[in-house]
Amino acid sequence: MGGYSTDEDSAALNITFLDRANQSLGIASITSPTAAQRNNITGLFLQSADGSVPVGTRQINVLLNANYARGRVNDAYADNLSLVITKVPEPSISGFLLIGLSSLTAWKLRRYRQVSQ
Repeated sequence: MGGYSTDEDSAALNITFLDRANQSLGIASITSPTAAQRNNITGLFLQSADGSVPVGTRQINVLLNANYARGRVNDAYADNLSLVITKVPEPSISGFLLIGLSSLTAWKLRRYRQVSQ
């Protein structure tokens, strides 16, 4: 996201997470850098955000707003936008088995030490 020279036109990407009844569960936003943040340089600059999808989300609305501040045209820039959702892996049974065996071994060692003393 970006802009032109000293122009204060800006872009905002708003993401709204909705439940089955179309009620908002949460909102995420990304805004373009200001002219000062861009050092008055014309161009596109990587903007990103990470987060979690709220439990119960059934729909995600994505809206890009280009806000005009002044000048002849709106110079708010946005390109190559994407929403990427990655599934979090479920804990595997082998992980639980390893934790269980470690706990059992520690318990037996502690008991063995108490009996030996």
